[in-house]
Amino acid sequence: MKKYILFVLTCVGFFSLHAYAHAEVVISEIAYDIEGTDQDREWIELYNNGESSVSLIGWKFNDGANHNLNEPPAGGGRGTLSIPSNGYIVIAQNASVFISEYPSYAGTVIDSVMALNNEGDTLSLVSDGAVIYSLTYTSADGASGDGNTLHKVGGSYIPGVPTPGSIYIEEESEEEVSPDTEEEESTKKEKEVVSLVQPKIDIVTKTTMSANVESTLFARTTDERKQKIFLGKWVWNMGDGTEYQFEKIDTVKHTYMYQGEYVVTVEYYESVLSTEPLLTDKIVLKVIEPDISVHAIKHKNGTPLIEIVNNSPLEIPFSSWVLGTSGKQFVFPKNTVLLPNKKLFIPNTVTLFSSEEHTSVVLMYPNKQLYVEDDYSVKSEIIKQPKEEVLEDSSKEKKEPWDSMPSITFIVLLLVASIGIIYSKRFEDRKNDEETGIIV
Repeated sequence: MKKYILFVLTCVGFFSLHAYAHAEVVISEIAYDIEGTDQDREWIELYNNGESSVSLIGWKFNDGANHNLNEPPAGGGRGTLSIPSNGYIVIAQNASVFISEYPSYAGTVIDSVMALNNEGDTLSLVSDGAVIYSLTYTSADGASGDGNTLHKVGGSYIPGVPTPGSIYIEEESEEEVSPDTEEEESTKKEKEVVSLVQPKIDIVTKTTMSANVESTLFARTTDERKQKIFLGKWVWNMGDGTEYQFEKIDTVKHTYMYQGEYVVTVEYYESVLSTEPLLTDKIVLKVIEPDISVHAIKHKNGTPLIEIVNNSPLEIPFSSWVLGTSGKQFVFPKNTVLLPNKKLFIPNTVTLFSSEEHTSVVLMYPNKQLYVEDDYSVKSEIIKQPKEEVLEDSSKEKKEPWDSMPSITFIVLLLVASIGIIYSKRFEDRKNDEETGIIV
């Protein structure tokens, strides 16, 4: 009985220590509504207040959906997926943009998908499916489009100037605050009305995306009180000749067929009858061809595998892509993702391909078109077994040396042989004539 109690206490202590180590990492700063456009400029800061470093490998950032943390240098990031004791790191919507805007910050920057709501949101850090740290903010907390960020001070978040990579020190005001007179109170209310921000619209999406892969763009539209606008009409120009119009829908899904740079514009109209837009925003999207390779291999235990390699620095949504073979197809399920510069292994127990079918596989886009290169040649062509795995077939007839001899050489040899036979015949006839006494 004592041994059983000791075992239970040991297990409890182990898991408690594990949870405690994770709990030392907190979200210490939030840049959710940057002054000007938010596109590619949102970020959060993490702080490790523990006595040892914490690895973030396998962790997710959640702003309503789980997002991978791209291991630097993917997405323009730098550093490693680890936070030292009493250290800071930054997770950015666009690592390259963050580094250019905060040149004095020399620490780790991790690129990740991020769409922080200007009105308020719940943010979490997730590891192995468990929430390690979570917080909820609203625009009433401050730092709403005024150049400030939210800082964790004690158990709350307060607005202040951005300080990525360092602790925020709250400034104390030395001015005495006198009670407001009725006239001053009236003047203050008038100033509050004047200081209300103007309605605005921002396109939220990754500025670099893959060709032939469906992407989602969101037009964050808010009124003068920073409340989300639900009514009206949104008109999208995707820059490739495609236009969309939606009523009461501020999100569009689009697939670019070819690589290049596209200017995307969205206009917001207060009603379907409006002829002039109230708000407009535009961004430049860079579309590149996915760089993916596929190989039919075998595990060291003999299990047939399909190896899919993402050779690009981009995270590629892989939902609905298709592996095809003779008579069979395997469709990748929803929310499948290829991480930047990583490999994905799919065993035959998942694809249900036979060993013979395993050696002849093609990769197709979600629209069932073959995956192609810029010059339209088939990039994911039929995959053959490696030469070292092909055994020589002893049943095949052995070729004679002359089977591979060039045809002209064969004809010359044939002529020489024919002449030799003719002269040999004439020599033999002459010899016979001499023996019989006939001389010509």
